[in-house]
Amino acid sequence: MPAASPGQAGSVPRRGQAAPIKDRAERAIPEDDATDGDPVKDDRPKDGRPKTPPEDDAPAGDPVKDDPPKASIRKPPMSTAQRRGLTLATMVGYLLPSLWIFRHTVAHLATTSNLNGLGDNALFIWWLGWVPHALSTGQSPLYTHLVNAPGGASALSNTSCLLLGLLLAPVTLTVNAVASYNVVLILSPALSAFTAHLWLRRWVRRPLAAVPGALVFGYSPMIVAASLGHPNISCQVLIPVIALLVEDIVFRSPQPEPRRGAMLGLVVAAQYFISTELLFVAALGGIGLLLALMASHPRQIRERVWAAGSALAAALLVAGGLLAIPLLQQFSQRWIVRGPYQNPDKWVNAPVDLVSAPSTVLLHTRHSAEVSARLTNASEVVLYTGIPLLVLLVAITVTLRRRRGVLVAVALAVVFGVLSFGAALRSPQARGQALPWAWAQHGLPLADNVLPNRLGLIVWLAIAWLIAVALDEWWGASSGPRVRTAVCAAVAVSLVPLLPTAVPTTGTRVSDAPSFFTTAAVNAIPPDSTTLLVPVPGFFSDSRALLWQAAARYRFAQVGCGYALPRGPSHHVDYHPDAKVLWTYLHAPQAPSWTARALTAARRELAAAHVSTVVVGGSPYYPAEVRAVRALVGRPPDLVTGGVSLWHLRR
Repeated sequence: MPAASPGQAGSVPRRGQAAPIKDRAERAIPEDDATDGDPVKDDRPKDGRPKTPPEDDAPAGDPVKDDPPKASIRKPPMSTAQRRGLTLATMVGYLLPSLWIFRHTVAHLATTSNLNGLGDNALFIWWLGWVPHALSTGQSPLYTHLVNAPGGASALSNTSCLLLGLLLAPVTLTVNAVASYNVVLILSPALSAFTAHLWLRRWVRRPLAAVPGALVFGYSPMIVAASLGHPNISCQVLIPVIALLVEDIVFRSPQPEPRRGAMLGLVVAAQYFISTELLFVAALGGIGLLLALMASHPRQIRERVWAAGSALAAALLVAGGLLAIPLLQQFSQRWIVRGPYQNPDKWVNAPVDLVSAPSTVLLHTRHSAEVSARLTNASEVVLYTGIPLLVLLVAITVTLRRRRGVLVAVALAVVFGVLSFGAALRSPQARGQALPWAWAQHGLPLADNVLPNRLGLIVWLAIAWLIAVALDEWWGASSGPRVRTAVCAAVAVSLVPLLPTAVPTTGTRVSDAPSFFTTAAVNAIPPDSTTLLVPVPGFFSDSRALLWQAAARYRFAQVGCGYALPRGPSHHVDYHPDAKVLWTYLHAPQAPSWTARALTAARRELAAAHVSTVVVGGSPYYPAEVRAVRALVGRPPDLVTGGVSLWHLRR
């Protein structure tokens, strides 16, 4: 047998170099990987010479010894073109389920979204359009004065997905931001599954064993639920890449290179510009994994962390350099937010979510969907596994408990599953006792701005890994085709409850803005002026005014925005810091009648915000809104055109 190269299992580390952590009994990765990645003891001979495996032992990446002789199955190495073709075929394979889920959206890619541009997805569409607009006009995309005028808003304190806006700028500029929004949702499950495949492939001997685990991660109920309007959560493409790079640095490479650390820093910075919340959750998962490894193999982990110092320093240097300016702005005295953005006790998982099928999976009932959404809503139910998958996970734990890493993965899934229940156990009937997350919310910086149910990310990573490893182990241990068929059937049956349903769309098209905003008529609004759009966009309410502003190519700033974050001495969340009265009376379908005191306060808000134009239109309650604004301004509109009524306040 040829001598192992420095990057292969069995290589001898140089002086001062920590040995890769490995398990000679479980070499489950290709030959070009350093080790199988399992954190077990170093079994090198004391004289430092490479240990030659017995002839009947299978080297890393080769079939196990009960397979046919190596000479009869060895294949010639693939060419570069073949490898690229295989990669492309794999990506297409993971894309097909997403095309089926979003089949209604694909047919109307540039005109329709799953929520008609109301609520959260109007916000994301606005930010996707803002990034190319800011860059093309020489503005910083990190800050905008166009919402919450005159104070503006920090993109870094909002779910702005700046990197996605940059990557999809060609789509936004050639089609529109609605198309970019839909492209993100369609590609996110497929690309997340693909990167999970790259990560899981290193843990198995048989490439096909990684496929079910990758599909479970990419099309998990968490990602499918986020596809209802949260692209920052559905886009988990970089999370498996972070896991892959951390593995290389911590326990795979014999001598982690700074270059690998620099790659990790680059990916961390990229994830920051997609979702800081998921980056924080991934960091918690990494810390949990490191603690588990230190508890089981303290000496080896200490050695590896010491050897990985240069790579970790490079990661910190690159990430810190790229994020220095954004972090300084996000936590500056002007933009820092104290206290949670939302009520963290609302967005939690519950034990019933494990077995109660939400409306986002195919095999659900009306009762199960109502139970699963009783604590939150369909887009936030992320921990559904179903009874068959729970049974499978128990079987994996029992049969493979001696396999290094299995109990660690099970422990992470259980711990983060409990943490995702929030600060106290909740049920549709009552609140229970305090849970560990209650301490984390008060003891960890920024933890109060993490919605507890998002901790389910680590649960699905662990489940995906367990399924891939179990299928690989059971297939290799089986003695015949019948047993192998039974194994595949058992895994397939356990995953059937996770099959997602099609993401719905409804009749109203998000591109159906009043023609006023898409024609030359919009020139009636002075450029760079401040406008009050009615209905005023609100938090968890009608946000179509954001889409109208984007359709007008961000010609004007607008007063109020349901998602603009606070400023002022308190720095606490206030979604309407400058337009409280205007929002109260002009955002709801059935607005209350003006009182003399409210009229005075509303006119004061208009003057303080330097509003020059008021525009009403595009709402089913258009006549009532016109009457309300007419009472506010004190006269009929100056212009009625393109489906809107317009008042000039400064003539």
